[in-house]
Formats: sequence, C-alpha cells, structure tokens
Amino acid sequence: MKEKLEKKKEEKKGLKSFLNPSLDRRKFLKVSGVLGSAAVAAPALLKSKKTSAASYSENTPDALETDSDVTLKHSVCLMCHSACGTRGRVKDGVLLKIDGNPYHPNNLEPDERLSYSTDPTSETAKKTNGRLCPKGQAGVQTIYDPYRIKNPLKKIGDRDSGKWKEITWEQAIDEIADILKDIWDNDTDIDSSFPEFGKVANKLVFSAGRIEHGQKEFTDRIFKNGFGTINYRNDHTSICEVSHHTAGDIVSGFKKDHWKPDVLNCEYIIWWGSNPLEASFPMNPLSRKVSAFLKNGGKMDVVDPRLSNSAAKAIQTGGRWVAPKPGTDAALALGIARWIIDNKKYDEGFLKLTQPGKTNTVTGKTEYTYSDATYLVDTSTGAFLTAEAAGLVSSGDPDADKNVVWDGAQGVIYDTVDSAEILPGAVTVNGKTCKTAFEIYKEEVEKKTIAEYADICGVDQTTIEAMADEFTSHGKKAVVDAYRGAVQHTNGAYAMMAILSLNMLIGNFDWKG
Repeated sequence: MKEKLEKKKEEKKGLKSFLNPSLDRRKFLKVSGVLGSAAVAAPALLKSKKTSAASYSENTPDALETDSDVTLKHSVCLMCHSACGTRGRVKDGVLLKIDGNPYHPNNLEPDERLSYSTDPTSETAKKTNGRLCPKGQAGVQTIYDPYRIKNPLKKIGDRDSGKWKEITWEQAIDEIADILKDIWDNDTDIDSSFPEFGKVANKLVFSAGRIEHGQKEFTDRIFKNGFGTINYRNDHTSICEVSHHTAGDIVSGFKKDHWKPDVLNCEYIIWWGSNPLEASFPMNPLSRKVSAFLKNGGKMDVVDPRLSNSAAKAIQTGGRWVAPKPGTDAALALGIARWIIDNKKYDEGFLKLTQPGKTNTVTGKTEYTYSDATYLVDTSTGAFLTAEAAGLVSSGDPDADKNVVWDGAQGVIYDTVDSAEILPGAVTVNGKTCKTAFEIYKEEVEKKTIAEYADICGVDQTTIEAMADEFTSHGKKAVVDAYRGAVQHTNGAYAMMAILSLNMLIGNFDWKG
C-alpha cells in the first residue's frame, strides 16, 4: 500500500503542470496525447482522466459572479493613468478576479454599456463584464504581493544602508510634521544673495511618483496652497513627460497640453512615440477604436525606434514602421515640414486667419481654431510686435498689447481683419523690421534640405517624402499623435513643438477626423 501511494505521489508530482521544468518531453507528449483524446471522447472518459487533467490545472475554477456567496465590488483601476472601471469578484473576503466595469465608458462602447438604471445586483448586470487589459487584471497580484508596502517605512542606519523599519501612520505624520514646522516659512529667503531659491518653504519637495487625478488635487491643497512650496509635486509627469506638457502649453497658448485624435473618423494617423495597441492611454478604449479604424480602411504609420506591436500592426495593414535614431524626432518632423512647405501643401486659408470663427477662404468653411502664423515679430527682439510698439495706439490704451498683422501694405491690429498675409517678406512697421511668425518658421525649416534631415534622423528620404505626401492627402482627416517616446530627451519640448506644428500646417484642430 505504501509503495502504491508513493508511486501515485511521484506520478502526480511529474504531471503537476506542463510548465513544470521537471516534466520531460516524453511525459509531456504522453499527457498531451491523453488530453487530446479526451477532448473528443465522452464525458465519462474525461472524468476518468483526472490525473491527466491535473497537468493543466490543480486548482478549482473561480466562483462565478452569479454564485450566491460572491460579492461584486465596483471601483477604478490605478494600474495606469487611464482610470478604467473595474469590478472585483470577491468571495469570503478574498479577491478572486478583476474584470471591467460594464457601466464605465472606458470598458465598453456606448451600445454595449449597461444603463446606469440597471441594478448592479441583477442577473443582467452580473452576467455582463466590461473589457479590461492585462494590467488591470494584474491588480490581484499587486494586492496580494507578499512584498507589498502597506505601512510607512522609516530609514534606519546610513543613507546607503538599505535598512528600513515599518512604523505606524501616526508616527510617520508626527515625525514629518516636526520637521516641516521648522521650514514652514513663506517670508524668509533661503539665501538673500540668491533670491531665485525663493522662500524657506521651498526646502520641502513632495515627490509623489505616480499620483492620479483626485489624489494630486488633494495633495496640492496641502503642499501648494497650504504649505506654499514651489516644489509641491515632483511626480511621475515631471520625470516622464513634462516636456510634452510644456510643448503643448506653448503651442496651444491656452494651457491645452494634451490632445487625442478623432480615431473613428480619421483616415490617416501617424502615431509618434505613442503605442495605442499596448501602452498609450486610455489603452482599453483606444485600442478598440484603432482596431475599428483599421477595419474601416484607415492607414497608420508608427514612429518608434522599437518594433512595437503597434508598429507591427501598421506594417500588417499597409502602413509603415518608421524608426528614427533616438532623440532625432525633431529632424524627422522638420523633414516632413520641409516637403509640405516646398510643395505648398499646407492649408493657406487656415494659416491666414487672425482669429477663430472666421471663413477659410480656400475651403469656404468656418474655422474654429486659428494660429499665430500671421502675427508680426520684431526681428531685433524676437518678440511679437504689439499695437503700441507699432505706433497704432498710445501707451495705456486697452489695445496696447494686442498683436499686429500685415494687411497688404500696412500693419494693423489683428482683430480688425479676418485674415492677413503669412509670407509678405520683411516689412517695416513704425521703423521696426518685422516678419510673420510663419515666415520665420519657414526660414528655420528651410535651413536644411530633406536629405540633410534624413541623414540626421536615419530615415530614408523617400520615406519622409511619402509620409508628408500621405499626411497632406486627406484634407483635415489626418493627424499626428505624439507622446512620451518623442519627448524623453533633453530636446524633448522642442521635438514635440516641431511635431505639433505638422498638425498646425494642415489646420486639423477641432475638426472631425
């Protein structure tokens, strides 16, 4: 009897899992053959092969959402920045599985989502799961990770000792407060000989890592509005993509630092340092929309030194994988811009507009966005020419700081005309030599040939020209969507501005597609 038990024990050990390194090839093939036969055999035969079935799983299936002893908990995923809806399946106080929240817009399309009037405890709600990516589903592992930090840790020993001890929240708050009370000073300079350091309160740096919306607004109330430190939030964005936000702020002029393309109505997209099928956010709905975009005949190129899943899908569906040398994204963008300018493929009617809500004289359509392409720049200072500096109004006039544009033969205040010149050449206004913002941009772009830009970024010239041609062949239903990959360099903000300017050239902001 003992020998039989030992034999069964050894068999079970050898067949525990087909991923078990101890399972040799002969045993694996034997198990595979048994299971393959069982798949087409009668249920009775399958039941008789419990040992073989154990080679695939030794655990009982998770309890179902409809089981009476299962509770469903609705929440929001924090595994990335998308904040998709989640629904946890809980039994006996243990989280078994995380699925998508069927009520949440990130997890299902509008025609699929449950109405908010649907009772969450109803059979319909329980049997409807929203979609959720692997990151979200991995939340179970995060919660039960044996190394998960659940309480504050205090460093003991030297800085490099790597030694910590767990303390209570009460102790942590008390000790931190004792330190902060000595530097809570918004009146005294840190160094009177170097006022740029600011006040003593700036000695506090709150470094939060990945901190989500709702959390950051709360901590801002404490460290920014309450304590007064300029270093109130050195978070993930500061480290990862602050150049992306900075460039967006500068280009938009109204603190709009992030855009997303109208994927479902677009015809051509350049994903630039952005991987919509694996890493961009919100990845869950974005990847669904990209799939629909491709199914409907859309074309996409992916700019990324790495052959990502998104790049592979672009190749598979007739698009391009464009791999510039890391950190040379601006050169690629300027190469595309050079072709657009050389071939006059930019939207001249849009660029000539001085303000929103006016008619594009080329397309005959009303534009709800405009650019500073017509604004005159004083070439001696590099600053926009103001109405006062142009001699159009006196100091103190309400219009003194307004921008000036070139209207045929003279400089005028921008909002007195619907459109103005973008390439008048060098003009003189009140004794000042000026050029339009677009003229200066054009001159900068033309400082290098497409071949020179190609050499810098390592992308073939014909590819750059083909991308530019494609980008300008869909009217306003083409878009460049750039993200972190292009900005995580010392020249990141400038690279992003060069890329965003491509969208400006075709005037696609605020248009369907």
